[in-house]
Amino acid sequence: MDAAIIGPGGSPLESNQTLLALAAATTWDGGDGVVSTLRSALCALAPFDAGELALSMPTGFRRWTFTDEEDPVAAEDLLVDVARHDMPLRIDQPEEAARFPETAARMRRCGYMSMLAVPLNAAGGPEGAVVLARRFGWAYAGTSMRAVSVCVSMAGLCLERSLALTALRRELEAAGHRLRELEGRYR
Repeated sequence: MDAAIIGPGGSPLESNQTLLALAAATTWDGGDGVVSTLRSALCALAPFDAGELALSMPTGFRRWTFTDEEDPVAAEDLLVDVARHDMPLRIDQPEEAARFPETAARMRRCGYMSMLAVPLNAAGGPEGAVVLARRFGWAYAGTSMRAVSVCVSMAGLCLERSLALTALRRELEAAGHRLRELEGRYR
């Protein structure tokens, strides 16, 4: 990667440190640490007015937002396409989103002029995408797609592990509770 990332305390992190920070954020917190670390990294690599991580689940997309915006940044039409093609998609002007009518409508409604969508699964991670939006056109023209893609791919792998750890922790806690119940019965 060719850009430094700003870490805690405002100090720049080199690309390897960023990937290590994502790995270190992989805990049983439901993915919140990974998403927070990714948000910080993307603020330096590809600044945004709104952003989200959308993870494909059997019942739809589970979303984490990077800002206070509550509405999803992109609709499923764009998310599915980006995950399917396994390549970043840069929308420099609103008319370029015409092939994604639901997302184009959201762009108009929220005043976004450009977007960047990067698949999570490029490195074999889960299906989904990170979508960033700006309120001016051509916002991502100078962005290093390689740097952003590597960071997002690592985040996808780490998020998948974090969610698995969270599920494992819940199972272990439930098993411990059942064990204590059984011990209580036989005392």
